[in-house]
Amino acid sequence: MGNGGVWVGVGVQRAPLWNVGHLGEPSAAQHVGEPVTLIRTPLPTRHYRGPGPVDPPMVLDLQPKSATVTWNHPSRPNGIITHYNIYQNGGRLHRRGLYPFSQVPHRPHPACPEGVPAPRLYSDTPTSVLLSWDMPLRPNGELEGYVIERRASGAQQVSTVASVDADQPLRYLDSSAALSPWTSYEYRVLAGTLQGGYNSSSWQPVTTRPSRPAGLLPPQATALGPDSVQVTWSAPLMANGEIKRYEIRLPNPHISLANASVLNHTITGLVPYRNYSVTILACSGGGGYVGGCTESLPTPVTTLPTIPQDLGRLSIIAVSESYLAVSWQPPGRPNGPNVRYELLRQKTQQPLVSLPPEDLNLWYNIYAGAKLFHQDKGLSRFTTYQYKLLVHNDVGYASGEVATGRTLAGVPLSPSAISAQALNHTAIQVNWSAPSLQDLQGAVELYTLWINSSKLNQSVSFPPGVHFTVVENLQPSTQYWLTLQTFNGAYTVPSADIACMTADGEPEGVFPPEVLTLNSTAVRVLWAAPLLPNGAVTEYAVYLDGQRHTTGKNAPGSFELSGLLPFTVYDIQVEVCTVYACVKSNSTYITTVEDLPANMATPHTKVLSSRSVRLDWTSPGQPNGITMGYNVRRRALQLCEGARAGPAAGVDGRCAYLECPIEESVCGSLCYRPDRQDSYLPAHNASLEVCCGARLLPPLPDHQCCGEYYIPVPPGEVCCPDPGPGESRVSVGLGDTCCGGKPFFHAGGQICCGGALHDGFHTQCCGERLLDRDAVCCGDGDHGTAYPPGPGISPHLHGVMRLWETSHPAAPGTKRVLAASY
Repeated sequence: MGNGGVWVGVGVQRAPLWNVGHLGEPSAAQHVGEPVTLIRTPLPTRHYRGPGPVDPPMVLDLQPKSATVTWNHPSRPNGIITHYNIYQNGGRLHRRGLYPFSQVPHRPHPACPEGVPAPRLYSDTPTSVLLSWDMPLRPNGELEGYVIERRASGAQQVSTVASVDADQPLRYLDSSAALSPWTSYEYRVLAGTLQGGYNSSSWQPVTTRPSRPAGLLPPQATALGPDSVQVTWSAPLMANGEIKRYEIRLPNPHISLANASVLNHTITGLVPYRNYSVTILACSGGGGYVGGCTESLPTPVTTLPTIPQDLGRLSIIAVSESYLAVSWQPPGRPNGPNVRYELLRQKTQQPLVSLPPEDLNLWYNIYAGAKLFHQDKGLSRFTTYQYKLLVHNDVGYASGEVATGRTLAGVPLSPSAISAQALNHTAIQVNWSAPSLQDLQGAVELYTLWINSSKLNQSVSFPPGVHFTVVENLQPSTQYWLTLQTFNGAYTVPSADIACMTADGEPEGVFPPEVLTLNSTAVRVLWAAPLLPNGAVTEYAVYLDGQRHTTGKNAPGSFELSGLLPFTVYDIQVEVCTVYACVKSNSTYITTVEDLPANMATPHTKVLSSRSVRLDWTSPGQPNGITMGYNVRRRALQLCEGARAGPAAGVDGRCAYLECPIEESVCGSLCYRPDRQDSYLPAHNASLEVCCGARLLPPLPDHQCCGEYYIPVPPGEVCCPDPGPGESRVSVGLGDTCCGGKPFFHAGGQICCGGALHDGFHTQCCGERLLDRDAVCCGDGDHGTAYPPGPGISPHLHGVMRLWETSHPAAPGTKRVLAASY
């Protein structure tokens, strides 16, 4: 129910207000008991009043097609209630005998839907339309369904497309066979309710997509000339869109025409007397869409004939002195039927005759027919002819280019004259003269020069205009035979052989000399002849460290070099000389044998204490070999007599002498036997047998004197004192030797160098430096010098600190310690 309902009360008393209640249309958005709009209107002043205010009615049991309305009694009746009026959509529903809180059942009547929206249209193919729509704004009842109608734009006839139930999706695809491409249609949707009728939307236009044209007839083609054709055509019977362009296909070339209103065109540049198949291609579109293209059936047409074109060149082959073979190819464009050929010839040169011939420069027809070759025989020797080909068809003829041919030359009567001269040890200049036409019975076409020797056989060719050449890269002091062959196009005539010898050159393949060592100051040098002397050897010379020594010999032999230094490396070469140049061999390095050292300087001495002297010396001025070591010798200049053993300690801080047998050593102020540590025989106390830390101690099992300590050292371990200055610490651990105060196994893969352990793989220690195993160390790990490996380098002792012990010649049984360093 809509637009509200009005209740009117009439009484004997004056009523100040009209009470109007509004009952809304039943819908999903309205709730039971929802109050409606209240309108109060003043009434004319009378002697009575109507009923007092009336509360809004209440809606109960709300159903899609029915509703129950209830209301209360007015708060002030102002009289007797006679009846109630209920209004629905402006219509009055009269009910009598109604009381407050009574129920009034009512079923509204359905009506046609209102506010049916127009459909939305979209053409996705040339023969289909997609429709979609919305529900009516006011259904006015239960919707029964929808009906889709269509008509052509501007037409009155309406067609029913389809019916769609109300519970189906609100869309439909119209792909009826009645639809055509690029055609405007109008659609509308009819919505209906049960027992309420149908109501329609407004018409909505749509145009289907374009498609390729149909009904394109074959064109008309007319030959206008040998290279032009006029093509005429008509528009397609069904354009199915806007015609965008036409294209004429023969099939080649393709001619595109953007002006769709032009329906004829003249094509030029065609081949005469050629069959063409002409078609028309029509392309359509519209609305931003491409419709497509359609090609018509072909129409045959033939261009008109004309004279032949694209004539090929004549091929002329000289077969003999009197025979020329002439051939040709068919024209590229015959341009007509019944093609035939005509061959013309004229003589232009005949150099072997003394007087000009009578038929010189006259054209003669020598062939006519359909063949593609002609054998022209009976011609003159070494004579030039010109040929011209005429090609005919039913329209006319065309003339080709003139071609020239010449018969072969005859047998030559005499050869060319040749001469040669040696320029140097590797080059010869050859000169020759061209024979006359009569001598050669033709003209020179090619010269071929042959160069032969005991080790060479080669040829060089030259064109007719060349009359000399220089042959290079030859061997020195070698005799070559030269021959010139002259070719006249048919025959070859050789010249007489001439000999020419190149000058002497520098020797090649000089071997290094062999050297035999005679003594420390002389060697003997031996040499052999070079592989290629390249001339007579005039002298052999020997170079010693770059200084030349003349041998006075020009043959393989030997030469003695004297006055050399002992144990010295020398660079020796042999030089071989010819008249042209001298060449040195590679070097041979030799070392003279060793000799006794010379130029020894006096050593320097320095007294360190009462029992030691330091000696320093330099290398000999002439080592004359590898220094393997030094022997230090001593002799007494003054005897030490009367020396006796004094007290164990000095008096007042002064030193005292202690004399022990030569086989004993000193421990503190006592003598002991170092070679008998397990059974010491001390000089003063038999119970003290081990000297350690300047003290004699009793021997203990598995104990060692390490530094200043007599400590236990288990088997397989070693004790290592700390080498630092002022340090008295020791370290006992697994190993067999010490490195910087740390025990380690010497065969365990490590190496001790400079007081630290390093990886021993492919390394060595030299002078407290870690080096590669390939380096040469002269010395040992503590005192040594490293050198890179090389020939003649071997390790030797250099600067090694040694301790020499000698017996004093004047005091048997005593020992002095001499410290010698270098």
